[in-house]
Amino acid sequence: MKQDKKATVQRRTRNIGAETEAAILDAAIKAFAAQGYDSVSMRQVAAVAKITPPSIYLYYADKRALYVAACIHCFR
Repeated sequence: MKQDKKATVQRRTRNIGAETEAAILDAAIKAFAAQGYDSVSMRQVAAVAKITPPSIYLYYADKRALYVAACIHCFR
């Protein structure tokens, strides 16, 4: 029973992480397209993605890494 509960929590956490990352990428793509790389801040992207600014750094080390991930995501 304990093992099943742990597996369920891990799956839920993974799904939330994937949803959050998708929200970050969507927000970043829109921001970069509308304002350009230099005008976008990580804080703006976090606000649009509805997460706290420090949370974005759990997924991307810096703005450049986010930009690269957003570009790759667009061409997949």
